[in-house]
Amino acid sequence: MSIRSLFNKTALIERSTPSRAATGEVSHSWATVADDVPCSLREIRGASSIEGAGVAMEADFMAFFAWGTDVKTDSEGGAPDRVTIDEVAYTVVYVAGAPQRDAYVAAYLKRRA
Repeated sequence: MSIRSLFNKTALIERSTPSRAATGEVSHSWATVADDVPCSLREIRGASSIEGAGVAMEADFMAFFAWGTDVKTDSEGGAPDRVTIDEVAYTVVYVAGAPQRDAYVAAYLKRRA
């Protein structure tokens, strides 16, 4: 059985482009990176801290995508990618690949308020 057969949802992935106003205030505009991306979503039970590059991050969901899906925690000074699944928006806090290539990409997500 292929891992792709477990992808029972679709996601919208958006990436931020920062811009600085004359006042110095930074704002972000969002552009679609990909739409209708097959994925699966799993809630993380209880508090989950991820230690990556010496930084602790909190996540409450994991999304699984096909290997090679373009999803990032930051983009050239921009904010982390925004992922929307079932009309609920999440912030990407960490991305990890599977031990075997061609398996999946796991994105740890924090639900946006």
